[in-house]
Amino acid sequence: MKRSLVLLHVIAVLLLRSTAPALACRQPADEMLFWSASTVFVARVIRTEEMSAASPLADQPEPIVEVTFRLIEVLKGQPPKDSKIKVSISHPCGTMPLWAAMDYLFLLPGDHDLIMRNVGAMPLDGQFAGIFGKRLEKLRALAKGQQ
Repeated sequence: MKRSLVLLHVIAVLLLRSTAPALACRQPADEMLFWSASTVFVARVIRTEEMSAASPLADQPEPIVEVTFRLIEVLKGQPPKDSKIKVSISHPCGTMPLWAAMDYLFLLPGDHDLIMRNVGAMPLDGQFAGIFGKRLEKLRALAKGQQ
């Protein structure tokens, strides 16, 4: 009996360790994303550039992607005036790839222009249009309710 309990404990620990990264990267509900973001907007990516910059999570500069965008629609807050945001690529739950000539829904956290999680940029074109397009409509409804 004791041996079985030890074996079950070992199996449970191994299962928890293997699923922990996936659970850490799980996306919160759309409402939570909207209310926790300081700025929510739709924009077309017109340029991406790799660079090195300081991150709130790192003591030294890390590789990031600087995205230049053309604003399409603001749902909440104030998009950066210089039409640029930075995306961390070293975070374990990094963002979706950002391609030029595609529209994205951006959710900026706090008072800075650095996206660090997979929830900060959602593509709205091509194969992603159906999935994230529905989420955009949901966030538009939340934005209208906020006004």
